[in-house]
Amino acid sequence: MQLVWTWWALPGILTFAVALAAAFLVLRTAPTRLLNRRLAIVLFLEGMWMAGTAGLLFIVESQDIAFALGTLGTAAMGALTLQYFAFLGISVQSPLARPFRSNRVLLTIDLATLVVVSII
Repeated sequence: MQLVWTWWALPGILTFAVALAAAFLVLRTAPTRLLNRRLAIVLFLEGMWMAGTAGLLFIVESQDIAFALGTLGTAAMGALTLQYFAFLGISVQSPLARPFRSNRVLLTIDLATLVVVSII
């Protein structure tokens, strides 16, 4: 695999690094707290999305690897959309987020996330 540097990759790579560091930090501070675990998932998926669609994608020369990174980024975006609802249900104390608070809905969101990722 050959890499070619371009400045177009920098924002995505930096976002990837910052998101993964933030996810690690959030999870490290209180790993048993559900809110921290959900935020770490959202941050991790955000980092994977940016790495796959706006970061590493620009510096690889192989078309196959670029396609795989694009697919990874698209799958992360699909998962991120669903996991964001789970995070909002836990973090926002509002009637709008109430439907996303139950364990049954969280399990449904997690299963739907797995289905979306497996389809992509």
